Amino acid sequence: MDITNRIIVALLERMKSRNKNFSLSRPKFHRLFQINPDGYLWYGEKLERHLLNKYGESADTLKYLDIYYFISNIVRLYYMPKNSNSEENEFGKLYAYGSIIGLHRCHIPDKRIYLNRLLNTLLFCCPTSEEYIRRFRWQKNGIYYKSQDVEVLIADTFTEIRESDKQSESIEIVESIVNETYRYLVGSNTGLPFVRSETLLHYNLNPSDYMWLYQHDKELFYTCLDAAALQSEIFSYKSFVYNFNLYILKDANILDELSRYSKCYEAVLELLFKSDSIMQNSVIRQIKLCRNEDTIKQNNRLDAINKWLNSLNKIGCHRTLNIRK
Repeated sequence: MDITNRIIVALLERMKSRNKNFSLSRPKFHRLFQINPDGYLWYGEKLERHLLNKYGESADTLKYLDIYYFISNIVRLYYMPKNSNSEENEFGKLYAYGSIIGLHRCHIPDKRIYLNRLLNTLLFCCPTSEEYIRRFRWQKNGIYYKSQDVEVLIADTFTEIRESDKQSESIEIVESIVNETYRYLVGSNTGLPFVRSETLLHYNLNPSDYMWLYQHDKELFYTCLDAAALQSEIFSYKSFVYNFNLYILKDANILDELSRYSKCYEAVLELLFKSDSIMQNSVIRQIKLCRNEDTIKQNNRLDAINKWLNSLNKIGCHRTLNIRK
C-alpha cells in the first residue's frame, strides 16, 4: 500500500470511528505507517533550539517555527494522544480537511470562499491564535504564509529538522506523509483510492451531490438533516449538519424553511449553534444575538413582575395586619 492509500485509510478510520474523539489506535497507526506514534509526534522536538542557535531571535526563527507548527498540525490529522484535544476540535480538523478534499474534487461556484473558511477552521481547531491563522491564505497556486509559498517553506523546514536531529530514522516517513497531505490540501492530488463510505459521509466528500440533494429533493434532504442532528456524535452525521452551515445557510430565510421542513428543528438549530463556534456564520451569529437579547428582555420582564408581586405581597401583609388590629 503506498503512502496515498495509507493516509486516506487513516483519515477514513477516524471518520468512521464511533469514539467521540475519532481516535486511531496505536497498533492501527503502527500497522499503517510502520512508525512508532511517539516518535512520529515528537520528531522535531530539537528544532526550536537548533533555530535559535542558527538564526537567533529573528524573523527567520519565527517563520520556521510557524511552518513547523503548520506541519505538526498536518501530522496530528492522523494520530493524537487520547484527551490531548477537545472532541469539537478533533471533529473540526477532520471535517475541514475532508471538506477541502471534497471541494477540490467538484465544480461549484464560490469555491474560494469555502476554501478560505475551511482553512481557517482547520488552523483554528488545532487550536491556535487568530494572529497565526491570518498569516496563512489561499492564492491561485496554493497556500501562502504571508508572501511565501508554504510548500517551499515545508521543504526548507524539513531541511532544518534533519540538521537538528540527524539520527532520526523516521523523518522520511513523516516528510512523505506531510507532503502527500499537503498535495490533497491544495488540490494537486484529488484521488480517493479504496473509499467505501457510508451515505452521509459521501455527502461530506462530494459537496456538489450535497447541494444537488438540497436543490432537487428537499424532503429527503431534511429527513437526512433531522437524522444527523439526532446522532451528532458520529462524524458523518455531524458533518451533514455542518455542511448546512457551510453551503446552505446564507440568509435568515433559510431558517424559516428549516422550521417548515424539519421535524427536529431545535436539535438541528442547537447543532448549528455549535458549528458556529469553529466555522463562524454571520446568520447564525445574528440569530444567537437576537435570542440573547430576547432572553435579557424576558428576564427583565420577569424581574419587573417579581418586584411587582413582592410589592403586592408587602401591601397585602400590611392590610392583613391592620384588619387584625
